[in-house]
Amino acid sequence: MKHLKKVIIGSISLILVLLLMGKIIGLPVALFVVSGNSMYPTLKTGDIVVGITDKNYKNGEVVVWCVSKTQCVIHRIVGTYNEYVITKGDNNPYIDPPILYSNVKYKELFVIPNYIWILIFLLVALYIFFNRKSFLPSGFSISVLVFGIYVLISVILLITMPVEIETSSILPYQPGVNLTGYNFNSDGSVSLNYSAENISFQNIKSCYILSPVSENLTQCFINNQTIVIEVPYVIYQRAYYNGSNILEVGISAELDKGNLSGIYYLNVPFQKLEFSIDNFTLFIRNGNFFPVDVNITLDYADFPGRQFDSKSFELRVPQNSELAYPFEKHAYEYVDVQYIYDGNQIFLKYYVSG
Repeated sequence: MKHLKKVIIGSISLILVLLLMGKIIGLPVALFVVSGNSMYPTLKTGDIVVGITDKNYKNGEVVVWCVSKTQCVIHRIVGTYNEYVITKGDNNPYIDPPILYSNVKYKELFVIPNYIWILIFLLVALYIFFNRKSFLPSGFSISVLVFGIYVLISVILLITMPVEIETSSILPYQPGVNLTGYNFNSDGSVSLNYSAENISFQNIKSCYILSPVSENLTQCFINNQTIVIEVPYVIYQRAYYNGSNILEVGISAELDKGNLSGIYYLNVPFQKLEFSIDNFTLFIRNGNFFPVDVNITLDYADFPGRQFDSKSFELRVPQNSELAYPFEKHAYEYVDVQYIYDGNQIFLKYYVSG
């Protein structure tokens, strides 16, 4: 019986060691211990991600991409472009640089929360401790056992824990001018801000949109070290109604010492509509760069017990503005509001009172 216990525990230990070494020796299944808060609250520090190899990666999947045997990142796919994958931490404000498909090694199969595996580890450790005579050679001291466990945990964390790495090493190209950031202006235009020393911008050769629709743009201009792209609001509308907040833009510019070409994936700050009712008036605030259509249904009656009448219509709320729509006064009146946000139908219901 004692021999059987040792065989079982030894077999389980061997399997765990192989899984922990999976990413180093190239196994189709591997374990990763989460570090940092870039994927919070989806993944928390200490959680174990069980990853499997898969060549068909899709938007929304959590994947592990690596630039070496030990340097890996666990982030979510938010887009793809030719041979590149675009990832982003759920808790990060910006997307990662483009990653080659070949750098994506695993995708998440399931997650073991930190409190579960830590509890199991402690229970197993306590079991071995109280039954140490059955597992440890005679003369094997407790201090050596504790030290061995400490070394084992340290090695496991070193092997399995993804580390923060400098992602510039995997960029497809390194332009002479560095993009330092971008911002969306109130009119819907996009400002790409660059840092350039001893280099000046001469003119724009071309600027274009690749996603959500493919379209060449004509309204692009240079302002010192900033390229401003005027994006038609219909492009924002397309992304908004399709549930995508990624705007993929490309530019080609002439410099006094060469040329600049780049494709950028920008997070569009779409906003929900804001509704309020006051004195039989519906107020709708739209903070987006484009008009949003809202379907309104009024149910009203003037006397108790009378069947409600109904009236439906559509309102278009202009971009960056507030629309006020007055109602006819009735004794009983309800407003059903329906519009699309992030590709999903939003339903709201209000009671109108004076």
